[in-house]
Amino acid sequence: MKFNKLTLATSTVMSIFVISAHANEVQLIVNKPMEVVYRLAYQDQGKNPVLSEPMTISINENYTIPVDLNNHLAAGIVIDSVAGHVLPDTAKQFNKPEQCSLATDANMRMGKLTLTSDKKVINCRRD
Repeated sequence: MKFNKLTLATSTVMSIFVISAHANEVQLIVNKPMEVVYRLAYQDQGKNPVLSEPMTISINENYTIPVDLNNHLAAGIVIDSVAGHVLPDTAKQFNKPEQCSLATDANMRMGKLTLTSDKKVINCRRD
C-alpha cells in the first residue's frame, strides 16, 4: 500500500514537471519550400515587445518553432521576410491584429501561421 502511494506521488510530481517544462510552439505552414526570416518575440503586461536578432530557416515542409514563455506574458514570433520578400515594418508588429506574427501565452500554448508566396504576393494568416 505504501509503495502504491509513493509511486502515485512520484508520478504526479513528474507529470507536473513535464507539463511545466513544455515550451509553447508556433507551427509554420507553407505552400512550397521557402526561406523564412523571423524573430522570437516576448512581451510583458504594459511593456513593448522585445525582439531577438533575425533567424533564418529554410522550410521544405511545415516547421515547428519552440518558444519559451520564461515568465513573460506572451511569447511568439514575428516574420521579417518570406521567400526573399521583406515585409514592411507595419506588418512586423508583435501581438497585434492583422500582423505577420503569432503570440502564445499560458492559455494558448500553440498556434499556426500559414505563409503562402507566389512571384509577387505574400500572404500570412493565423490559424
